[in-house]
Amino acid sequence: MNKSTGTYSSAEEEETAPELACPKCKGAKFVHPLLASGKPDYGQVIPCYCTQQAADSDREAHLLRYSNL
Repeated sequence: MNKSTGTYSSAEEEETAPELACPKCKGAKFVHPLLASGKPDYGQVIPCYCTQQAADSDREAHLLRYSNL
């Protein structure tokens, strides 16, 4: 559980993961949000921050190519 972002991934508890995988989602690219009680809401998934960072960098690269800067 990551208390700072209010998300939980059951993958955090597993120790068998590739070295380059995100430490939060272990390569799953999504996490479960936390309910007010602090328990994971397995009925929902949200993109992990690593996926959001990758999308942001891809968008920035696309805009730079598009603008010819």
